[in-house]
Amino acid sequence: MRWTLENKYDTTYVGLDGNDDGATLSVWYIFSSLGLYPQAGSDIYQIGAPLFKEAEIKMGKGILKIETENYSFENKYVKKIWLNGELLKRRWIKHEEIVNGGILLFEMTKVPIIP
Repeated sequence: MRWTLENKYDTTYVGLDGNDDGATLSVWYIFSSLGLYPQAGSDIYQIGAPLFKEAEIKMGKGILKIETENYSFENKYVKKIWLNGELLKRRWIKHEEIVNGGILLFEMTKVPIIP
C-alpha cells in the first residue's frame, strides 16, 4: 500500500491512477494514508500503516487522533498499535470503538513484523 500511496498519487494531471468518478480512489487514498480502511459491508476498519506522523479526524462529538511513535520515511511498518492506551492484539477496529473519538497510536519500525 505504501508504494501505491507514494507512487500512484500526486498533484499533477496524471496524479490519480484511474477513473475517480465516484471518488472511490480518492477515499481509498485518504483512509489508507490514515492507516485505516473500512471493510465493505461491515463496521470494521482494517489497520494499515499511516503515511503521516499525526492526523485528527472529527468523529461524532469527538476527535480521533492518529499518532505515531518512531515515525520516519524508513520506518514504514507497524510494530504495535494502541487504542486509547490499550495495546491491540488484532489488526482491525470496530467503528463503535472510535465513533466518539480517541487516540490511535502506531509504533513504527524498519522491519516487517509477522504476527
